[in-house]
Amino acid sequence: MLNTEMGFVIESETLAQLIDKRFIQSQYDAAWQLRLDRWGRINWVDRHAKKEIILKKEPATSFWKRVMVRLASILPVEWLL
Repeated sequence: MLNTEMGFVIESETLAQLIDKRFIQSQYDAAWQLRLDRWGRINWVDRHAKKEIILKKEPATSFWKRVMVRLASILPVEWLL
């Protein structure tokens, strides 16, 4: 697993607004929408189909991958981040 972040600064307000609008539009069909259910658990919503498809588990993950992520989350490695 690799977690990387990247950013850039746009000094033109007009250009920044245009890029923001285009980015949001492109992500609507390319990304899962996350929602919390009434118990506070994450649901993944797929908006590609004619109707929304709601998954209770993270898409494209196996049981063992979710187990490994859960185990890794309890390790005391916050200082490494």
